[in-house]
Amino acid sequence: MRFIQERRYRPVDSARFLDSDVRVVVATNKDLEALVRDGKLRSDLFFRLNVVKLHMVALRERRSDIPILARHFLDVIAQENGTARKILPATALRRLMQHDWPGNVRELYNVIQRADVFSPGPQVQIDALGDGAVAEPITAISIGNFREARARTIEAFERDFVVDALRKADGNVTRAARLVQKDRRVFGRLMKRYDIRRDSV
Repeated sequence: MRFIQERRYRPVDSARFLDSDVRVVVATNKDLEALVRDGKLRSDLFFRLNVVKLHMVALRERRSDIPILARHFLDVIAQENGTARKILPATALRRLMQHDWPGNVRELYNVIQRADVFSPGPQVQIDALGDGAVAEPITAISIGNFREARARTIEAFERDFVVDALRKADGNVTRAARLVQKDRRVFGRLMKRYDIRRDSV
């Protein structure tokens, strides 16, 4: 506590105190105030640590981040392995959106990594997500959350659909639009909406 308060310490077997220039950052998933009330944590230590408190919101409370994080992880995995980035189809995204993610971002990364390994084709297979971590759907979704989830699922499908078409057409927009039987102007608007460049697929 002296070190936290004064930023001074004395090395073992030394008579001299040394100054330090550090910041102490503490992370926990426990309710520290409750631990203090229950006598399980010293109040003087808590008050020295409790200067600036940041509450990290659980992934289940910010589901709109799930598609963004999942695609980012697919990008990272593809870059690390030197392989093409797998597409995340709407069916797989819906499964991811239904899970409560008690392990937060780390759990999501592990599931995406596993799905990448066990999906032999160009897109993530829903079966490759596993039957453990993401098998249980959430029990209740509000109307507002349903609408948001539906919109995100549609956006994810459209984006991956356009990227997949461009890849098959080697970046040729006209040919990609023809492959998916879309008007070239409509296809171009989808590319603009999702900031997709033909030289980046």
